[in-house]
Amino acid sequence: MIASMVLLSVNAINASADWRQEIGVFRIGVVATDDVPGTLARIEPFRLSVSEALEMDVEFFPTSNSRSLIDALVGERIEYAILSASGFALASVRCKCVEPLVIPRSTDSTDGYHIIGITRDGNDLNPEKLSTMNTAMISRNSITGAEFVKHLLEKEFPTQTNFEVNFQSKETSEETQEAFANGEYDVLFGWSSLTGDPGAGYSRGTLRQLLDKSFSINALRVGWKSPQIPHRPHVVRKNLPGDAKNRLRDTLVNLFDRDPVAYDSIEPVFGGGFTAARNERFRELTEFLETYNTTDPDLNPTDEQNPSQ
Repeated sequence: MIASMVLLSVNAINASADWRQEIGVFRIGVVATDDVPGTLARIEPFRLSVSEALEMDVEFFPTSNSRSLIDALVGERIEYAILSASGFALASVRCKCVEPLVIPRSTDSTDGYHIIGITRDGNDLNPEKLSTMNTAMISRNSITGAEFVKHLLEKEFPTQTNFEVNFQSKETSEETQEAFANGEYDVLFGWSSLTGDPGAGYSRGTLRQLLDKSFSINALRVGWKSPQIPHRPHVVRKNLPGDAKNRLRDTLVNLFDRDPVAYDSIEPVFGGGFTAARNERFRELTEFLETYNTTDPDLNPTDEQNPSQ
């Protein structure tokens, strides 16, 4: 009996060591567009934290843009990446080989946001009239922009067949907000946390920004909202061994409290710690991209609806 227990322990140790030997070096993909050495130096505390958790060598794999990062993940050149929600959905559609580990929370404790349609005079959004209204979109190029909104509206209002909406935008989100404020647009599609005080425009988002610019809440209304879209997830390949995934998830969920320097180095935008992620949180984006031309070179796998502030 004792011999059998010793043999089982040895086998368990060997199995634990095998996945490290098979991987060799654990590679984390990051987007570094300008100062690559400076970027890698800034996030070095995170690399050290992951290396300690996995008990193996960890390297950063810098890429020039989000598409290259997704290519590296799908092509098995890296094991780990930090993607936008739409970037994860795009990678998932391409290979079904990735899964989310954690999602960062904002300081208001939310781990996602909603696309919202802001209307005037306290009215709900009337999809039948959208084609005749002057409609603006805060972000013109992101996946979570006009085409995604059309997809959601068609799904929510299946009997309405005319969604030929002419979404317009200015050069910047600030200019688009200003045009809406001046009456140039009837509806403005932006984003919101939809948590906190509605009278203040909620905790974060386009409505809050409009109210901070002295708009009257009585004249504005959230006439439509999307399902919640998660903040950018930390993602691994599905074929990563379970022991490695568990170690990473435990480290990340506790990183904010145990190693705030490492947390701030890799997540300077959302200051509320990580929460465990679930695949179904990305279902709406994945369903949309399954019908979208994901090879389109103009498709931008970022979440521009959700700026950093």
